Amino acid sequence: MKLRTRLTLISSIFIALASICIGVFSVTATRQSSLTQIDNTLTQVLNASDGGARRAQGSVVARADDLNVAIALGLVLPDQSITVVRRAGDITNPYAFPTLNKSEILNAGSKFTNVDGEVPYRIRSRSLGDGVALMAAAPLVSLNSDLRQLVIKTTVGALFIIFLSALLVWFSTRRALRTVDAMIDSASAIADGELDRKVPEAHSGTELGRLASALNVMIASLRSSLRAKDESEQGMRRFLGDASHELRTPLTVIKGYGEILKDAENLDPVQRSRAIDRLNAESARMDTLISDLLRLSRLDQHPVISAELVDLSSATSDFARDLQDQEVSRNVELQIEEDVIVRGDESLLRQVLANIMGNIRRHTPADSPVRVRLSLDGENGSSMAHLVVDDAGPGISPEQREIALARFGRLEESRSRQGGGFGLGLSIVAQVVALHQGELKLGTSPLGGLRLEILIPGVTS
Repeated sequence: MKLRTRLTLISSIFIALASICIGVFSVTATRQSSLTQIDNTLTQVLNASDGGARRAQGSVVARADDLNVAIALGLVLPDQSITVVRRAGDITNPYAFPTLNKSEILNAGSKFTNVDGEVPYRIRSRSLGDGVALMAAAPLVSLNSDLRQLVIKTTVGALFIIFLSALLVWFSTRRALRTVDAMIDSASAIADGELDRKVPEAHSGTELGRLASALNVMIASLRSSLRAKDESEQGMRRFLGDASHELRTPLTVIKGYGEILKDAENLDPVQRSRAIDRLNAESARMDTLISDLLRLSRLDQHPVISAELVDLSSATSDFARDLQDQEVSRNVELQIEEDVIVRGDESLLRQVLANIMGNIRRHTPADSPVRVRLSLDGENGSSMAHLVVDDAGPGISPEQREIALARFGRLEESRSRQGGGFGLGLSIVAQVVALHQGELKLGTSPLGGLRLEILIPGVTS
C-alpha cells in the first residue's frame, strides 16, 4: 500500500471516529434536552392539581389547555385502574392512552418513566390523596421522529465530510509527497549508476528538507567513496601491471642466460663468466624488487610506526660514508650537524637513507659529486630535521616529479631502470616520510641534478 493511500485511510478513519463521536453526542444531547422540556411540562401540569380529585381534574385540564401541549391525563384509582381524563394527539384522531401495568404505575409516582407501545409515552403521576393519583403522559412520537431525522442528517453529513476530507487529504499528501517521489526517482537513478544525480531540495527546516539535505550529503560521500574505490582499483591494476612488467624483464634475462648455460661446453670462459654475472645481477634486481613490494605491502597494511628516539645524524653519516667508500671516485661533501634527533622507526628511516643513496649509485655517474646536508631548523618553538641531498646526475624535470613518487612511475630513459620503470625506491621514501609526519620535496640541485629534501619533526633537548 502506498504511503499516500495509507495516510488517506488513516485520516479517514480518524475523521470517521470523530464524526461518530460528535453525532452520538449531538443526538444524545438533543434527546436529553427534549426530555427535560417534556419533564418540565409534565411537572407544570401536575403542579396545577391542588385541592380534591374533582377540583384537581378541572384545574389540570385547564393548565394543559393553557400550555397548549398534547398531554394525556388520567386518574389512577385505588384499585389501580385508570380513568382517562384527556387524550393526546389531534381531536379528530387522538392517541390511545398508554396501557400500564402495576409496576409502571408505581414507578410513575416516584420518577419519570418511559412506556413503550404503539404510541410511546413519558409518564409521571402525583398523589391527590385517598389512594387517588393524577397521571400525566406525554407522547414521544414527535421526539422520536425528530431524533430519527437528526440521525439521518448527521450520518449523511458525516459521510460527506469523510469523503471530502479524504479527497483533501489525498490531494494534499500527493502534493506534499511529490518531493518524496522525486527522491525515489533520484535514488533509483543513482542505484543504476547515475552518480551525478542529486536528491531535489525541499523547503528548508521541514522534515523533508532535512531528509533531502542528509541524503545529498550521503550521496556525495558515497560518490566520493565509489570514485576513490574506482581510482584505487585502477591504481592497483596499473601497479600490478607495472610490477608484472618489472618482474618479467629480469625473468626473461634469467631464462635466456639459463638456456645459454645449458650448452656450457661450447662457451668460452668469458661468455660463461658474463652469463653468470648477468644471472646474479638480475637475481639481485628481482630480490630488491620483491623486498620493496613486501615492504610497501607491510606499510599499507600496518601504517603504524614505533616512536623511539633516532639519531638521524649518525644514520645519515653512515650511509653517506658508505657511498663514498663504495665509489672512491665520487666526491661526497657532508654538512651534517650533530645530535639531530627525531622520533620514529629507526629501521624505516635507515631504509629511506639506503634508498636515496642507492638511487644515486644507480642513476648518476660514479665520478659525479654529491652533497649531503642535515640540520635542525627551529621556528616558532618547533624544530624540524632538514635533510638535503644534491647530486649532479640527469635530474628529474618538474612535470615528471610527481610521477617519480608514484609506484613504478615511468620517466625518460636517462632516469629509468635499464629501460623499465623507475621502481619503488622513492615510493617507499615518500610513504615512510609521510608516516613520520614529514614532507618530501623534489627540486633542481645547484650541482645540476636532482635535489631531494626531507623535513621531519625533530626533538630538541
